[in-house]
Amino acid sequence: MTTSTQKEINILLLGETGVGKSTFINALRNYLKFKTLDEALYGEMELLIPSKFVITNEDYEETTIELGDDSNENFENVGMSATQSCREYNFNYDSNTIVRFIDSPGIGDTRGIDKDKENLENILKFIRNYDYLNGICILLKPNIPRLTVLFKFCIQELLSHLHKSAKDNIVFCFADCRGTLYRPGQTIQPLKEQLKILKQRSSVEIKTNKETMYCFDNESFRFLAASKNKVHFDDMDRENFAESWKRSVAESVRLLQHLGFRNPHKVQDTLTLNDARNVVLNLARPLAVMQQNIQTNVKMVEDHQNVIDNCIEFIQELKKRLYIPRQFLEPKQQDIPESESSIKGCKQRLKQLESEQKKITEINICFAKFLSQNAIVIFNDSYAEYLEHFIHEEKIKKSADPANYNNEILEGLERTKKEYLEKIRIIKEAIETSYSSEDKITTEHIERYEKELYLILFENQWVNLLKYTQISI
Repeated sequence: MTTSTQKEINILLLGETGVGKSTFINALRNYLKFKTLDEALYGEMELLIPSKFVITNEDYEETTIELGDDSNENFENVGMSATQSCREYNFNYDSNTIVRFIDSPGIGDTRGIDKDKENLENILKFIRNYDYLNGICILLKPNIPRLTVLFKFCIQELLSHLHKSAKDNIVFCFADCRGTLYRPGQTIQPLKEQLKILKQRSSVEIKTNKETMYCFDNESFRFLAASKNKVHFDDMDRENFAESWKRSVAESVRLLQHLGFRNPHKVQDTLTLNDARNVVLNLARPLAVMQQNIQTNVKMVEDHQNVIDNCIEFIQELKKRLYIPRQFLEPKQQDIPESESSIKGCKQRLKQLESEQKKITEINICFAKFLSQNAIVIFNDSYAEYLEHFIHEEKIKKSADPANYNNEILEGLERTKKEYLEKIRIIKEAIETSYSSEDKITTEHIERYEKELYLILFENQWVNLLKYTQISI
């Protein structure tokens, strides 16, 4: 239980599917509990998350080690994220500090783009429970030699959901670094290259130095778990893993000291950013329909006013004409009588419609401007390339066995790519329009604009448009 005097360090752990996030949390907990491997071997190992792995002993015999059991962890399907949903794991670092890890499903799940999208939405939903994050830890493998499609997609997809204010809380942790002499290995070059590209696009620099990079060896924890399960190793193995344990302990302490002194990132900043992106994407089409509808109504009001101005018929005939047709979004045209049967009423309606059109446009521009001012990555431009990777694989399957191939999969991927490219066009167009103003858009502005937008929707009985949005007020 957390006391009022305890310091809390909240860490969100992100990474590619299969990188070993759950094992990393278990390992870090034991590195901080036991200073040496000998202490760990004779002490009681602490398990926060169930884990499963295969290890080979000195006789090259494979043994499957299973630690704990939890329905949230799926070890059966290779390529799928073992962690099915976000979970919080916490432990006391010392008498004054509690460490809270937020474990999350991996990105790059073999179940496809939709599963990645669902996982990221669940992460954002889960962190709403927290006021702040001290650290956002991106876990990587130390042996990626080049900028692959999957690597670019994962880095951009993770960073695209973070507010600029989180940049100083981002750290990169590397697992299984014993083989790279406890260094980031070949991964450091593609990582630096990707971050350099992002800096050129958004002017946000995420540093890659000793303060932001930490190297661990999950193998020493696996050695401990295997030893506890009666797997035998020789003295040389034990000596090697003892050194590995010592280095990982030092990195664990260094990581928590670094994050403990960071200014916490306000979670609401990141949540508001993602709400703003949803507004730009999900309201772009409905707003266009609304504006078209307004223009149609403006034209109808003007035409009707012209009829009234030129009408010299009798009063009775004039009364029959004082009905303004209004076009709704169903779409079908209905004749609804204005409450005020006069030219003055027509002019008031025209003024109202023009005012609403202007306000809707201003709100949309402000959302786009907020996005451009505050996102580390405005949109993931490797998303289409990532989709193309899957499309290529499906085309190979179709070519190999056309008679039994399910064409719906390929068509679905191509449709998703087309829709995504359209979303990118919408974002770019909105942001280019927003450059006309230099005003700084704050989270308070966004909250006010959301309420104003909803007010316009409700006042004009355009409630059907709300189904396109995901924002909440």
